[in-house]
Amino acid sequence: MFDDYVLLNAKLAIDYAKEKLGSFFEGKDLDCEEIGDGNINYVYRVKSDDKSVILKQGTETLRSSGRALDKARTNIEYEALKNIYNLSKMSPEIYFFDEIMNVIAMEDISDYKNLRYCLINNEIYENLAEEIIKYFEKNYFSTTSIYMDAKQRKEEIKKFTNVDMCDITQDLVMTEPYYNYKNRNIVYKGNEDFVENTLCKNEKVLYNAAIMREKFMNFPQSLIHGDLHTGSIFVNESGIKVIDSEFAFYGPIGYDLGCVIGNLYISYLYNMLKNNDEMVNYLGEVVEKIVDELPQRLYKAFLNNQTIPMYTAKFKKKYVKNIMKDGLKYAGMEMIRRSVGDSKVVELTGLENMKEKIKFQRKLVKVGVELLTKKYAFAVE
Repeated sequence: MFDDYVLLNAKLAIDYAKEKLGSFFEGKDLDCEEIGDGNINYVYRVKSDDKSVILKQGTETLRSSGRALDKARTNIEYEALKNIYNLSKMSPEIYFFDEIMNVIAMEDISDYKNLRYCLINNEIYENLAEEIIKYFEKNYFSTTSIYMDAKQRKEEIKKFTNVDMCDITQDLVMTEPYYNYKNRNIVYKGNEDFVENTLCKNEKVLYNAAIMREKFMNFPQSLIHGDLHTGSIFVNESGIKVIDSEFAFYGPIGYDLGCVIGNLYISYLYNMLKNNDEMVNYLGEVVEKIVDELPQRLYKAFLNNQTIPMYTAKFKKKYVKNIMKDGLKYAGMEMIRRSVGDSKVVELTGLENMKEKIKFQRKLVKVGVELLTKKYAFAVE
């Protein structure tokens, strides 16, 4: 029945699961609900009385605009999630990828919760910083040039070339907040002059943004997630699971780190706005622990694994310091794009009071600029 590509709906997802996962569900009656809210995929949970599976189907066009997309991104997501699972078990287990239907079948992680909404709802997870550190410790080193065979790595870089998704990031994150050439930025009334002067006419900002844009486009350091915000991280007391790796490609490790830190800062500032001291203190400690401890942990991981003796301890210390510097600068760019771009965070859009929105947008830009333009020094021992 599914020998050609057809867009699934809830009914067809059940038929698909019966055909492709019949032995998994043991012939039982199935229910289905659409659970995705993204712009480039459809996501369904298919379940029996005791088992469930997630079906994620890549579309051929953007749901919002109808812009054509390369379906190859779903295969990239499949390979990237499989890589994370094999290295760290910090993604859902992947059951199969159907190239014709462009469907990934994977483990249902409904016992985990979306980190962004957990933080909005004042939920504290004591091991969050440690889990994020472990994620970076386990999932990046093996695809760097320090470790991977050079010929194999070139083939991997080619396999993970992700043109459409990188184009989206290059526009929405790296370009449009500073050069609004597609007129898609959304600046709240009263902040227009502030944004124009702080971002678009600020030579220091433009200089730093250009450097980080160039690095994003031309530095295949490691296989990265490419969109590692708090909505792509799911959490419970046992750990974290990372999903939605359709933006994966070989790029700077600091970009993934910046996405995480930038969105944690957004949550931190949101809770400051709401005078929620408990969450402010918690999130401040989370970010501080990541920034303080990750350099040492990455260095030890790199020190204990190497294939070429010329990668000395001094070199690896410099390598790790650069990752951290990149991470904080990309954190600033993430905060800026989530405040003035057309892909805003719910912490901002969910504010009902327009005065609060204007104030919060301005605050995100100010802190983002500070992170982007600051000079950093890290000690690695």
